[in-house]
Amino acid sequence: MMAERENVVPPRPQGDPHLYELIIRQLIHDGYSSAALSVSEATSTPMMSFENEDPALDSKEPMDRLHTLVSLGVLFEKCAQGESLTRMDHQDSAEDTLDEFLCDTRQRSLEYPINASLSPAVGAPTWTTHFIATHKGAVRCASFSPDGVFLATASEDTTIKLMAVNKLQRHGQNAPHRLGLGSAESEDYLGQPTGPMWGQAPGEEQGVLVTALAGSEDKPVLKTFYDHTEAIVDLAFHPNEPLLCSGSADRTIKLFPINKPSMKRAKCTINDTHEVRSLTFHPSGDYLVVGTEHPILRIYDVRTLSCYCCPNAPDHHQAPITHVRYSPTAAVYASADTDGVVHLWDTVTNRRITHIRAHEGSEITSMQFSANGNYLLTGGMDGQLLLWELRQMQKLEPINPFTCGPKARQVHGVFTANEDHIIGATDDPPATIFCWDARSRKHIGNSASGHLDVIRSLTHSPVEPCFVTCCQDYRARFWTTEFNTRPVL
Repeated sequence: MMAERENVVPPRPQGDPHLYELIIRQLIHDGYSSAALSVSEATSTPMMSFENEDPALDSKEPMDRLHTLVSLGVLFEKCAQGESLTRMDHQDSAEDTLDEFLCDTRQRSLEYPINASLSPAVGAPTWTTHFIATHKGAVRCASFSPDGVFLATASEDTTIKLMAVNKLQRHGQNAPHRLGLGSAESEDYLGQPTGPMWGQAPGEEQGVLVTALAGSEDKPVLKTFYDHTEAIVDLAFHPNEPLLCSGSADRTIKLFPINKPSMKRAKCTINDTHEVRSLTFHPSGDYLVVGTEHPILRIYDVRTLSCYCCPNAPDHHQAPITHVRYSPTAAVYASADTDGVVHLWDTVTNRRITHIRAHEGSEITSMQFSANGNYLLTGGMDGQLLLWELRQMQKLEPINPFTCGPKARQVHGVFTANEDHIIGATDDPPATIFCWDARSRKHIGNSASGHLDVIRSLTHSPVEPCFVTCCQDYRARFWTTEFNTRPVL
C-alpha cells in the first residue's frame, strides 16, 4: 500500500498554454534551444510548429513578444507608482518616435503657450563680465557643479582651474574689466546657509568646503589640477559626490576629488584607446558615457570602472563622436558626431532608439537637453541653433532667428537656468553673444563678447543667470545676465 502511494504523481496545476508558448518562443529567440526543449517537455507544449520559424514570416506574433509584454508591464508599474519612465525594450518601430520614453515630470517646461497680454515685454539683456580666468593655452571647456556653487575651466595647457561662483560674483562688483551695466548685490553664500550643499552630507555646515579650499583669501580660483599630458576637452561634475571628471586628448579620463585642498592629482584614471571628445554622468552618478574619436560609445560603471558598449553594430555612429549628454530624466542619452548625426539611446538597454540628421551634415558643436527631457538644443558648424521636439521628432519652426550670419563657422547654444531664453555664441569675428526667447524663438539682443579669437564652448549655470564663454584667446569669461522687463499695458 505504501509503495503504491509513493508512485502516485501529484496532479500538475494547469498553467496557461499561451504563456508556456511565449516562454519557449523567447528562449528560442535568445538562442537557448535546449532550455526551450526542456520547458516544452515539462509543460507538454509542442514546439515543432515554431521551433525553426522565421520571425520575419511569423503571421501570429514575434518570437520575442514575451520580452515586449514584460517591458510594457514594468513601464505601467512605474507609471502607477509615479516614477519617471524608462523603456526596457527595443524595437525597430522605436525609430519613429520617442513618446514612450518621454514624460513631463518637472514644472519647468518649454511647452506652455505664450500669452502676449500676460507675458512681460523683454528688452535687450545686459551682460556683465565679472571675472576673466587666464590659462596658458586655449580654453576648451567649462562646467558648473549641479548646485551652481563651483565652476571649473580646462585648457589645452593641460590644467583645470576650480573656482567658487559666489567669489566670482563678488569679484566683479569693483573689477575694472566689467562690461555693460551694474549688477545687483550678489548673495554671500558663506554667510547665508540654506541647506546641504552638493557633495556634502546633510548636517554639515554650509561653506565649509569652499572655506577649506580657499583658506582666508577671497580669490575666486580655489585650486588648480595638474595631471593630463595633452589638451583637456570636456569636464563634468559628479551629480552627488565632490568629484570632477575630465576627458583629454591624451586618451585618459580622470576623476579629481575637489574636497581635498592638497590633492592636485587625479584620484582615478581610466585609459582609452582613442582621444576623448566628450563625457557625461548619468543623473544617478553610477555611470559615465564617453565619446571619443572612435565611433563606438563607451559606458563606464563609475564604481567598478567596467566598460560596456552597445552589442548591435548597426546602432553605432559612422564618424568620430563630438558630444554626449544625458537627459535630466535619465530616460535617454544623446550622442552627436562630426557628420551631423544625433543618436538617441535607451539608458537601460544601451540600444539606439532613433537618430536625427541635423545641420545638413555639418559637425555638431553643442548639445543640451531641456529640463523635462522633451527637447534637444543643438548647435553646428553651419552657424545655426536647432531646437528639436523629441516626442514627435520635429524641428521647431521658425529656425531663421537662429541663423547667425552666413560667415559663421560654428555656433554654441545653451538654455538659461529657467529655460525662458536661449543664449548662443558664434566665432564670426568679432565673436558675438546672442539671446533668443526659448518659446517663440525670437531674437532679443546680441553683444560683442570681448574675446579676441574663436569661442570654443558656452556653459550656463543650472541655477543662476550666469554663464561662461571659453575662447581660443587663452581666456574664460564669467558673465551674469540681467533682463530689462516691464509689464505690457
